[in-house]
Amino acid sequence: MVNGQGFRSADGNANKTFSGRYARTVGNRLRLGVSTLVGKWRSAASGKDFDRHILGCEAHYAASDNLDLTGEFYNARFVDDTAAVAPSAARFNGGYLMLEKKINSINSTPFIRYQRTYGDVDYRSFDLGWRYQYAKTQRVTVEYDIARKAKMSAFGARWQVGF
Repeated sequence: MVNGQGFRSADGNANKTFSGRYARTVGNRLRLGVSTLVGKWRSAASGKDFDRHILGCEAHYAASDNLDLTGEFYNARFVDDTAAVAPSAARFNGGYLMLEKKINSINSTPFIRYQRTYGDVDYRSFDLGWRYQYAKTQRVTVEYDIARKAKMSAFGARWQVGF
């Protein structure tokens, strides 16, 4: 797959980013996968190109019909702060573990997630969230990320469309 940056995108960059993912179900309740992203990011301030690479491994375990445990671990080379006047390359490892409980009667899934990165980007948070599936291909998610540093905590909401 190719993900090209478009007009007025957050990453105003003429280079292409190639991404791919492969996942396979093993047995009745376990899905394993790998994902990758390879590309470049150009700093508007300096005109310098930065490589960005990610290699990730993921696992999804359905503990029951309504309880899921998901995790991912990745190795990345990215830009540490795209808003910086002189951004620099960052190399880090990280991942997350997430526990979800489906509540079918109200089409909802509350979740808790722990995220952590090591290396040039040091980040740690517990995230509390609620996902509401209001149509077969559409859902709304709200979450509050309780980050290690108080000024990094954040509330977010997103609307997701599947096709």
